Amino acid sequence: MIEYDKHKKKLNILLIILFMGLHTSMLWGQNNETIDKLRNQRSTLQKQITQSALLLKSTEKTVGQELDELQNIEAKIAEQVNFIKKINESQFVLKKEIRVLTLKIAELNKQLKKCKNEYAKSLRYVREQHSIQQRMIFIFSAENFNQMIRRLRYTMEYADYQKSQAEEIKLKQAELLKKQEELEDAKKEMAELVDSHKVEQKKLEVSREKQDQIVKKLQKKKSVIKKQISIQQKKANALNAEIDKQIKLEIQRAEAVRKERERKARLAEAKKKGKVKSQHTTEKKKTKERVKTYSQTNRQEKEEIKRLSGSFVSNKGKMPYPITGEHVILQHFGTYAVNGLQFIKLDNKGLIIKGKEGAQARSVFDGEVTAIFPLNGLLNIIIKHGEYRTIYCNLKTVTVKAGASVKIGQTLGEIYVDPARGNKAILHFQIRKNTSLINPESWIR
Repeated sequence: MIEYDKHKKKLNILLIILFMGLHTSMLWGQNNETIDKLRNQRSTLQKQITQSALLLKSTEKTVGQELDELQNIEAKIAEQVNFIKKINESQFVLKKEIRVLTLKIAELNKQLKKCKNEYAKSLRYVREQHSIQQRMIFIFSAENFNQMIRRLRYTMEYADYQKSQAEEIKLKQAELLKKQEELEDAKKEMAELVDSHKVEQKKLEVSREKQDQIVKKLQKKKSVIKKQISIQQKKANALNAEIDKQIKLEIQRAEAVRKERERKARLAEAKKKGKVKSQHTTEKKKTKERVKTYSQTNRQEKEEIKRLSGSFVSNKGKMPYPITGEHVILQHFGTYAVNGLQFIKLDNKGLIIKGKEGAQARSVFDGEVTAIFPLNGLLNIIIKHGEYRTIYCNLKTVTVKAGASVKIGQTLGEIYVDPARGNKAILHFQIRKNTSLINPESWIR
């Protein structure tokens, strides 16, 4: 019994060590997910920076285009700053994980060494003490039948258990070696990121120098710029007024349909209760059916609007950009001044996004086209998503019709290429909840 207790204790030690090894493996899985996520974010930002650089390179140098170029540079600078921030975050996370892993490996190696010593002792004990005769004595010296069965099972499984645990230890060691190799690779990657950090910092300095140069040039053209901004703002106001009008008309039409249903339902109900002329049995039955149909239709419409609105909201931050190909946000949502040109105040109800010639507008979510309207020779689309609406303006052509259902990512038409803005496709994009304006940047990715 003493020997049995000794071996039971050894088995417990082995199980504890193996559990700790498993815990280390799980911890590393979580850490790798964090590092992979940051790596993907850096990759996405790098692509955005490249796109901004390509668009910036192809911009001409008129006053209007210099304003666009200035906003291009601002967008590029924001992306570069964000990219550098992600590099710093990656370095911080990796340094932390290196420290944790180093401690875990040291602790595990120490325990594995102890485990190996105990394992070697148990093997020597088996060779020296557990002859067939001694095993039989150990089994048949049991105090009762149940204890004898347990001892028999123990002698049969002990050797196999030792072998399996030895293999498990080897697997854990191999896993640790693999993680150490991954860690070395990560260190090399971080060394590259440090170099990349330096390069991006230099690029950022160049961008800011170019920004200063353009600002100085534009400051000398204050009156021309003010006039141009005023013209742009008038066009924007006219567009927003027409969007408001179209949405209100659509809401009024829907409300009129709903009220007409309610009127017919009330009339049918009145007939049903005998407040109007008496009816034949067949007509009464039809009236009852109409009441039920009107009520069900209104209820179903309300439920559908609620469902679509909830689905739209649940996808906030996951929707695609409303433009195909390389693009950059020229003007952001809200009222703000252009850096270095405080006399310029921009007031945007949505986003002004610049893309390449041939770029297409695309739906950011499933919905129904409720309006296609012309303004200043260009086409504009409103898509309804329950209580929410997305608006796509400055289109040369459209590929959908009013009343049509559209899917997320579906192209809606070609964006107009503006010669005055370096032959670039300029899309004006809005999101609204009924008529209330919403900042689109937090909804798209």
